[in-house]
Amino acid sequence: MSRRNAFFLLVLFAAYVAFLCYVELSRPSGRERLPVSLVLPAATACCWLVRYCRWAYLLKVLGFHQPFWKGLVIYILGFAYTATPGKAGELVRVAYLRRFDRRTSKVYSAFIAERFCDFVVMTALGGVLFLGSPLALLAVGAFFVILSSALALTGMSRRFSRLLAAPFRLLGLNSLVRFVFRVRSGIRSLVRLLTVRTLAVMLLSGLFGWTIYSLGVVYYLHFIGFELPFYAAFSAYPAAMVSGAVSMIPGGLGGTEAVFCLVLESFSKGGPVIEAAFMVRCLTMWFSVAAGLLCQGIVFVQDLRAGHAAASLNAEKK
Repeated sequence: MSRRNAFFLLVLFAAYVAFLCYVELSRPSGRERLPVSLVLPAATACCWLVRYCRWAYLLKVLGFHQPFWKGLVIYILGFAYTATPGKAGELVRVAYLRRFDRRTSKVYSAFIAERFCDFVVMTALGGVLFLGSPLALLAVGAFFVILSSALALTGMSRRFSRLLAAPFRLLGLNSLVRFVFRVRSGIRSLVRLLTVRTLAVMLLSGLFGWTIYSLGVVYYLHFIGFELPFYAAFSAYPAAMVSGAVSMIPGGLGGTEAVFCLVLESFSKGGPVIEAAFMVRCLTMWFSVAAGLLCQGIVFVQDLRAGHAAASLNAEKK
């Protein structure tokens, strides 16, 4: 994405968020909920911090060097592309992290480990809803087996990687073709992360971060009037996010909201279901997108200043 397009997206999304805030604050109930609504962005930000510390740890284990605070800005920057296809956020992170270290296969290894760990943790948190359904647990287990097999085959077999990349090559999506082979390279270098200590850090930090996230949703649902068991409120959003991820739609748009509404309808004794789904998504996912765009703007300004400084230095030398 060019700098001009990134800046345009930042302005456009700022206008979008401003409009949503205006609509919400124009109603008395919206003004009353404003202090409580800040709980969800705060829980989301805490989850970012925990996940970033895990990300920095994985890169350190792999021997990839990055400045901690600049790395944090780049990590959040990737959330700006949550609702875009092809894991564009990860590609953007790689492009920016290349400034500090050229060994991008290390970044892909950390990315695969992080996402797989998050999927395991979110499925475990959301799976509490399905403890009484053996068929649902069987479906989740089968999906894990298929996903693990696909990742293993991608890392071990170049022919399988070519097969995965073939549809993208036919469609002319060369960036996704390169992404498949970079993922293969990342999987092949995952061996250094397969230790008891590293796996424990990944899973426990993921569990801690996403638990904070889910507790924020529980608090918000309770405040706006939902009467449902704690385990259902706690697991509703993780289950919805896993469903959205399985749908393969960018950002889980549509699927996440539908499953979240379904869970609330099934377990609650009343409450504004559609409004709750809309607000939770705005205050979590779309808040993340807004923060990512803000970080994109910060990096854009820094690059602009660095370019001007370099141009001035060259002019002085001449």
